[in-house]
Amino acid sequence: MLRKLLALALNPAAAEGEWHTAAVKLFSRLRIDGTQPDDVSFDKLEPSGDFYSQFAARRAAQEQARAYARNDPPPPPTAPDEPRMPFGKHKGKLITELPLQYLKWINEWLGKIDDNFVELKAQIKEELRRRQE
Repeated sequence: MLRKLLALALNPAAAEGEWHTAAVKLFSRLRIDGTQPDDVSFDKLEPSGDFYSQFAARRAAQEQARAYARNDPPPPPTAPDEPRMPFGKHKGKLITELPLQYLKWINEWLGKIDDNFVELKAQIKEELRRRQE
């Protein structure tokens, strides 16, 4: 346990609260055990690489769980040429999957604003043309 606490306290990837808590627990445990400075051999306290890989895997799993808890699942993989809606209630959906009424509305709305969405406007107009054929 002391080895894991030391590894976490010295891990540069650990968050401030994590390494601080690990350091406090490590030294608390050493004090409780009555450890003296001469009792500590740094050769015996070297953290193993295995702990770091387990820590990284746990961190990745926690981040993925947070993303799902936010109802923010990763977008499905797509080909680069498949345009998606970048914002709004249909964010992330393929433009070809959007309802016709929404396409008409967003096309009209985008026509009233500046040219920040030139590519999106063109994609929506193309989809409207395709559906009218």
